[in-house]
Amino acid sequence: MAKKGKTYALLVVYGYPAKIENRWNTFLDALNIPKGQSWVLDNHPQPSVHCHHGSNAQLEFSGYAEILELFKRDCPAISSNDRIVLFNDTLFAHHWTYGWQRWMKTFAPRLPVGVHGDGRIEPIHLKGKPLKIIASWHFVIVGTQALHAFHHALNAVCDAFEEPIKEPGYAAYLAHYLRPRYFGGVTQRFTPHSDAYQAKQKAIWAEHRLSMALDQSEMLTPYGQVLYQGLHGIDRAFSAWRRFRNIWAKRVVG
Repeated sequence: MAKKGKTYALLVVYGYPAKIENRWNTFLDALNIPKGQSWVLDNHPQPSVHCHHGSNAQLEFSGYAEILELFKRDCPAISSNDRIVLFNDTLFAHHWTYGWQRWMKTFAPRLPVGVHGDGRIEPIHLKGKPLKIIASWHFVIVGTQALHAFHHALNAVCDAFEEPIKEPGYAAYLAHYLRPRYFGGVTQRFTPHSDAYQAKQKAIWAEHRLSMALDQSEMLTPYGQVLYQGLHGIDRAFSAWRRFRNIWAKRVVG
C-alpha cells in the first residue's frame, strides 16, 4: 500500500460556467484537496477568467500537457508518494460523479507508483498484442517517475495528433466503433467525415497512442478493485442510455 502523500487535482474544461465550477469545488471538498492544490485550464476560445487559458490545439490532450506544465512550474518537486488526479469535464456529464468522488477518496491514496485509470481491452491487436488502454477522461498519476513518463508520452501524442494509426485492421475497427448503433461504440452520432467525426478519430488515435506508450514504459495500470467494477458498470449503463437516446432522437427527427 502506498504511503500517504499529497493529492493534487487538475481539470481541463471546454467552458467553465458557474455550475461546473461549483461541482468541481464540491469534488475537491469531498476529497479534502485545498484550493491551492488545484488547477483548472479552459480550452474554450473565450475562457473563464477563473482559470488558466488553453490552446485547444489537440483538444483535451494539449490541455493535459499545458496544465501539467503549469503544475510543474508551480510545484517543481513532488514526492514519490504524491499523486495527481487529472480529469476532463466529462466527469460531470458522462460519469457518476458522486461514485467517482467516493472512489477517489477511498482508493486513490492507496495506489502505488504508476499511471492509473479506467481500463479496458479493445477488440484489436496492435504491434502483435491486444490493445490495452485506460480511457482518457481521467488519470491518477502517482510519483515523479510516473509523472515524467506520462508527460513525455503526452507530448509525443500531441506531436502525432494528426497522424492516423497505420496497423492492419485498425481502420476497420475504428470505423465500426464510430458507427452509431444501440449496443457498443460511441455514445454520440457522428456524420461520417464531418469535422466532429474527424476530431473524434484524432482523439481516439491519441488515447490509444498514449496508452501504448505508457504500457511500453510499464506505467499503464488499469484499476482492478472490485468496487471499481461496480462503478464502471454504472458508467456503462449511463453510456448505453446516452447512446440509445441520441440514436433514437436522430431517427425520430429524420
